Amino acid sequence: MNSKIFKIFILTFILLLFMKVDYRLKEVGPGGSQDDSVYYYHVQSIVIDNDFDYSNQFDGNYEDAYFTSSGRPVPRQSIGSGLIASPFIFVSNFFEGIIKDLSTYKLNYFIYSLIPIFLIYLSGNMIISILPKRKENKLIWLYILGSGVTYFAFERFSMSIAYEFFSFTVICYISSKLVSSNSSNLKLIFLLPLLQFFFLTIRWNNYHIFLIPIIIVLSKGINLKKIFLRKEFFFGNLFGIGLFLIHTFIVYEIITIFQASIYPKDGWVVYERLESYLDLSNFGVSIWTIFVDFFTILFSQEFGVFYFSPIVFLSIYIFWKLISSKRYLLSFIIFTYYSISLTPVFIFASHAGSYGFRYLYSLIPLNLYLLFNLKMVNKFILNYLFIFSIFGCFSQLFFESTTYASLSEGTIVNSFGVMNPYSNPEYLSGLLKSLLQLDAYLKILFTSFFGIFVVKVLGLFTDPLDFISLIYAPDEKITQYINDYLAFDWTYFIFVFLLIVLFCQKFFVKDKI
Repeated sequence: MNSKIFKIFILTFILLLFMKVDYRLKEVGPGGSQDDSVYYYHVQSIVIDNDFDYSNQFDGNYEDAYFTSSGRPVPRQSIGSGLIASPFIFVSNFFEGIIKDLSTYKLNYFIYSLIPIFLIYLSGNMIISILPKRKENKLIWLYILGSGVTYFAFERFSMSIAYEFFSFTVICYISSKLVSSNSSNLKLIFLLPLLQFFFLTIRWNNYHIFLIPIIIVLSKGINLKKIFLRKEFFFGNLFGIGLFLIHTFIVYEIITIFQASIYPKDGWVVYERLESYLDLSNFGVSIWTIFVDFFTILFSQEFGVFYFSPIVFLSIYIFWKLISSKRYLLSFIIFTYYSISLTPVFIFASHAGSYGFRYLYSLIPLNLYLLFNLKMVNKFILNYLFIFSIFGCFSQLFFESTTYASLSEGTIVNSFGVMNPYSNPEYLSGLLKSLLQLDAYLKILFTSFFGIFVVKVLGLFTDPLDFISLIYAPDEKITQYINDYLAFDWTYFIFVFLLIVLFCQKFFVKDKI
């Protein structure tokens, strides 16, 4: 077999191990207000129902719903990721009507589960295209995969994180194209703020997305007036904020740019913490708390970014390099950029109950841009990125493979010293323990798309359950997985396989340096 083809297939099967089935094999049903389901409600309401009445999606369970002035229930989670996913589901919904009697698996949900992977693929290509041409550029994919953001494409695909990552990448890409062009591209100057407001609908608190063009323009030493004082930029902002406010009026029946407007005011611990930070009498305590919490974010066993997201950790290095080079205005703006991203972590005092510090993954595209375009990398930094990105990949792969590397079911004291559910203050040591557990490797296999491949191939020759029982006594959950895999359509699996192959072949295309 050709060496290149062999490498592509090996990498394909590795990525199929990362691609989990837990949230993919059963479509989210109506009822409830969990993030995974609510983001899907937006797509269903836009494409299938053609309205913004979510009553049938909530199915009477309005625990976390926002009620408009007319009494209509609406998810508090932002609609942006649903808007981005809708064109894909619009097409799949047409074909689902044709094949609904030929498949046991809904096409809409299948396509929906793949959209974040496609967005990560587009994002990686865009990032590489705006970096200096280097033979090591393919390692950018490793830095992305090892950052933790791909967990929200390969497993928790219905969360908004991959969409946020894509949105920040697009703004970095457009900003880079603007500063690299010899003459100002008036269409891009108009489009830039328009897209910023559109992408703000993914997560309203991502205000730092507006700082990206300023940072990139300043990093290139270009006069800010060249872009930001043009009438095209003014009208782009005008149209952008107009469309954003129209969307809040249509969906929530209020005109606002602040997500706090649709969140409960009383009894929510987040508001209590925010008020504590804003209370000037607590200024000294607040500063100390922020310092301690910042250290926790960097080095705690519970997803400290030094170990689990090295490209995020290098935010400190980037800021230090800018300060040491006396680029004070740029340093101040990027400090503000990082601070906005960190603020939700400080307020929630947790990693947000999923894999890693997901609120910080929006920093990845700009960090990569600055590191390589401002020539901040050296051998030590590259070695750190390489080693800990690989470690981050293993962490993502082994996450929840054993009780040691899983989040708590109930409420416990997390690394910030706060009572929170879905925490594990000993995740790092638990991960290392999991590497020595046979059950961890079996769970990785049987909860992945690679496991689907193994079971379906075995099913061509024998009963997979009988064969596996000769080697290992499967528990009830693994038995259910095997039965689900046998019912999973070959067509869907082949489609996923080819998608990952196309993704992997990018690693082995020779670039012209």
